Amino acid sequence: MASSSSSTRLWSYDVFLSFRGQDTREDFIAHLCKALRQKGIYTYMDDRLQEGDEISPTLFKAIKESRTAIVVLSENYASSTWCLGELMEILACRETKQQIVLPLFYKVDPSDVRHQRKSFGETFAKHEGRFKEGTVQSWKVALHKVANLFGWHLEQRNEFKFIKEIVQVVSRMVSHTYLNVAKYPIGIESRVQDINVLLSIGMSDKRMVGIFGVGGIGKTTIVKAIYNLISYQFEDSCFLANIRENSKRECGLVQLQETLLFEILGDSSLKIGNVDRGINVIKERLCSKRVLLVLDDVDELIQLETLSGEHDCQHAFQSDKPNDDFVELTEHALCYAGGLPLALAVLGSNLYGRDKYHWKSALEKYKRIPEKNIHEKLKISYDRLEESEKNIFLDIACFFKWENVEYVTKVLKKCGFYPNIGIKVLMDKSLITIESNRLVMHDLLQDMGREIVRQESHKEPGKRTRLWFHEDVPHVLEENMGTNKIEGILVELPKRGLIRWSSETFKKMKSLRLFISRNAHFSAKPTYLPNELRVLDWAECPLQFLPSNFHGQKLTVLRMRNGLFKAPKEGFKNFQNLRIMEFIHCKFLIEIPDISRIPNLEKLDCFDCESLVKVHDSVGFLDRLTDLSFLYCSNLISLPRSLKLRSLENLELGFCSRLQDFPKIECEMECLRRLVICYIAIKELPSSTGYFTGLSELYIESCKNLMYLPSSILQLQHLKFISLKNCTKLAKLPTKEFETPSSTELFSSPPLGNSCIFDDGCSSIGFL
Repeated sequence: MASSSSSTRLWSYDVFLSFRGQDTREDFIAHLCKALRQKGIYTYMDDRLQEGDEISPTLFKAIKESRTAIVVLSENYASSTWCLGELMEILACRETKQQIVLPLFYKVDPSDVRHQRKSFGETFAKHEGRFKEGTVQSWKVALHKVANLFGWHLEQRNEFKFIKEIVQVVSRMVSHTYLNVAKYPIGIESRVQDINVLLSIGMSDKRMVGIFGVGGIGKTTIVKAIYNLISYQFEDSCFLANIRENSKRECGLVQLQETLLFEILGDSSLKIGNVDRGINVIKERLCSKRVLLVLDDVDELIQLETLSGEHDCQHAFQSDKPNDDFVELTEHALCYAGGLPLALAVLGSNLYGRDKYHWKSALEKYKRIPEKNIHEKLKISYDRLEESEKNIFLDIACFFKWENVEYVTKVLKKCGFYPNIGIKVLMDKSLITIESNRLVMHDLLQDMGREIVRQESHKEPGKRTRLWFHEDVPHVLEENMGTNKIEGILVELPKRGLIRWSSETFKKMKSLRLFISRNAHFSAKPTYLPNELRVLDWAECPLQFLPSNFHGQKLTVLRMRNGLFKAPKEGFKNFQNLRIMEFIHCKFLIEIPDISRIPNLEKLDCFDCESLVKVHDSVGFLDRLTDLSFLYCSNLISLPRSLKLRSLENLELGFCSRLQDFPKIECEMECLRRLVICYIAIKELPSSTGYFTGLSELYIESCKNLMYLPSSILQLQHLKFISLKNCTKLAKLPTKEFETPSSTELFSSPPLGNSCIFDDGCSSIGFL
């Protein structure tokens, strides 16, 4: 915060000067105060003579409201109880308000101050005869503390240059932008101080300190507080946030290197080009600087090596680096640990002194069965969850890691697990995080959850609640060893394979809620599906129709991909809880039948269903449908004759080359934000397109029979973007005065080329 920055200042003064007036007021302090103020640094200096032992309330207030205190320790400083009182208050503010304290040793030796020798020792000998022992001892402790802080020593140096150096440092410090730590930073002060001791700022060598832990425990909060506390002591400083996320982007590490160099050197023209060059540039340009670098959210060694140098793992080798024969195995161990300090310590201790064959065997085992000590420590947070929250955690660990939060919430809600509060609880306990709207879980926490399920029945996987392991799943299905205990199955094999099973395998699994199959095909089609199913997500499903004995009343998600599935001609019955219905690459699907009995359907997606010809009119009257998509349905001829979809947000019609008619719009559809129409044979859009009152994006591309756009398009006041490409028969645009709340533009009718873009609410037009 600069000295003149804003009306919301946290401090009344940038600097408070504490000094012994008789020693320094008329020359050094006067020149220092003048230089600080000329630099725009708001400085408080007590211009009155210091008389008596009591400090005025005004002075106390000035100390508390100062961002920085410069304590000028001169020969007779300690003889003034006024000065000692100031010092006590300054150090108290350092503890409670994170005030920055800078000692300045004016013609005295810091060690004499620190150990109260020479004039300081003589002065305290006099104080001991006048004041209580406890008071004098507290003054001694205060002087010892302040003498141990980073500061300046005048010695025999030129005072003008000395003052100039002080002003430069203070100016850099008070103009520095501090990081927002937390609204209520409770309990971090002791941890900040511990790490500050580890850093040993006064030492001249390089120092690297890492803070490890699962997400949510306050690592970033702590390092922000440390950065704010010590950054002024460095020539330059840089805080790089979100390393893990940013490094995953294209050229992410290069951009981080460039950001680091810009923050420190201030040269925006410096371009790196590649990571290796960046490493050398950082070494060369920063080698002579005293720099504080904070890297937040590091999850890979390459990030440390790229931005700050090498990083070692010493638990396994008790030395700076692993033996050459163990380099690759060490990388596997670090990958398994995932940056968790507990895991690094346990693995290192377990593997110390072992040969590489033991290492390899142990690491293979840990992939299947987590190390006991790690598992038990991580399980502590799980054990404190309520039953519903435990089920949510186990479902995420076994089936839903990296899945969309909204999708998982819908499924878990139908399972009776109260996910809206449950997911929040898991986040609060650092068991999961949400990134880009997807559920994320540390690999070791996922392993811990899966181990909890494995321990339900060590030898008989069919008696566990959840199956996911690529060896257990085929064993249970092929040997018909399923039981009523099984609630969820994930079929995800190392490579696509055949599962030879009985058509009645599911009959023993009446509690099955979730069945997800991704890369296997099956020797027989099941004659029975459990009525407890909430999710049926089946790639290469052998079923043409759902079994007649399957009621489907609890089914929430129906996903069929690359299979034989055909929708029943009589429609779907008793599927009132179905929310998502997707048919992907279903080459035998001919018709979307009557789905009026699925009133809660929110998403219908038919992708690359090449035999699909007709979509029943009932699809156009689903009040809760938000997403409707038909892409690459090359034989699609008939859509619903009209649409009355009040909740629809996204409509996609693409690469349906035989589709000639666009449905009539029967009501205002204010929720629709995005409409995509491409590579279809329509000749015109209906005038009722004007009912898309909430539309913001309209894409009409390669509709080569399209001749007219209705003038009602010009009435869509929320429309921000229109794209027209390769609509070669579209002769002209509607000609009409177009009004928005902010602008009026008269559209002419210029000839169109291959593409046309409307932008900014259609108030301007450009041609490509």
